[in-house]
Amino acid sequence: MPADFFSTLVYAAANEDSRSELRALHSGPQDRILCLTGSGARPLDLLTAPGGELTALDLNPAQTRLLHLKAAAIAQLDAPALHRFLGIAGGTDRMAAYRRLRASLPPDTAAWWDRHPHHLRRGVLYAGIWEHYLALMAQAGALRGSLRRRLFDAPDLDTQARIWEREWEGPLWTAYLRFLAQRWLWRYALREPGIDLIPPDADLAAILHRRFGDFARRCLLRESDFAVLLFWGQYQPEYALPLHLRPESLDAVRRGLPRLRAVTASLEDWLPGQPPASVQGFSLSDFASYAGPEPYRRIWAGVLHAAAPGARFCERQFLAVQDLPPGLGSRIRTDAALSAELTASDRSFIYTIRAGVIHPRDH
Repeated sequence: MPADFFSTLVYAAANEDSRSELRALHSGPQDRILCLTGSGARPLDLLTAPGGELTALDLNPAQTRLLHLKAAAIAQLDAPALHRFLGIAGGTDRMAAYRRLRASLPPDTAAWWDRHPHHLRRGVLYAGIWEHYLALMAQAGALRGSLRRRLFDAPDLDTQARIWEREWEGPLWTAYLRFLAQRWLWRYALREPGIDLIPPDADLAAILHRRFGDFARRCLLRESDFAVLLFWGQYQPEYALPLHLRPESLDAVRRGLPRLRAVTASLEDWLPGQPPASVQGFSLSDFASYAGPEPYRRIWAGVLHAAAPGARFCERQFLAVQDLPPGLGSRIRTDAALSAELTASDRSFIYTIRAGVIHPRDH
């Protein structure tokens, strides 16, 4: 597993549809929530709902520093200035905006961003390894520019599905997905450690082909900020934005910022150190993509230690699918109907979602 994966900025934009987590966790005013940080989008999205303390946890300090910066920008900039600073809209004053925000950042975070001005100038939403890769991928989509625009501007789902089936899908799309599914690309270009946890016989191209096609037939692509990022390489202001960056959400996120606590630590280390039965909600993202079977079991054991009776969880799985650990599953009650519903409606369509409730020890 490459060490720099957990010290370099890997994710900067949003790559999940947090509406699913909001539905799965439905937190109350006093609930303490644990959320993996990633790009910072998940915890900021969760602040749109009421709740108590929200701990954003990540092993990678660069991801924590990104969250600090995004939170400061949301707190101090109005929507147009925020969008210019982050890179959604054009702007040449990003360094001036950063100097305004810098005083409110923790000293180590400010020092880190001082050393990475190129990220700031470009717009930090596109500063991660993943976003650099998406920008390169989108160049292929640009070769089909007018068709891509028609696909995203389709007036209804039936029209979009016809364009997808008759014009978008075909030999070029199949060849593109086969290239995208090359494991060496994930290992060496993306430096993605989770590639070694995917079964060697999994047909990645076929899986991606099915998931893209299913989504194009059930949801308008322009309504998915994840699809916009995948197909365009950057957000388009006329299409969907991540929940926390939508102008109508910003006031709720700002009100929630005092509840946010960013911590740099691993799940495996942090969970056992929490008071027993102290966490009411777990937004676990796709941690199975980075944890082999034994670490996966230990992390779930840590969740059970920290979980309050009736605590809710939402776990995503992408290509590295793992069953619940033997011996622990009796307390982890998956809500099969809710999980299926969330998987079907999630607009970051590459994931399978497992949601449910943690029962007390003596249940």
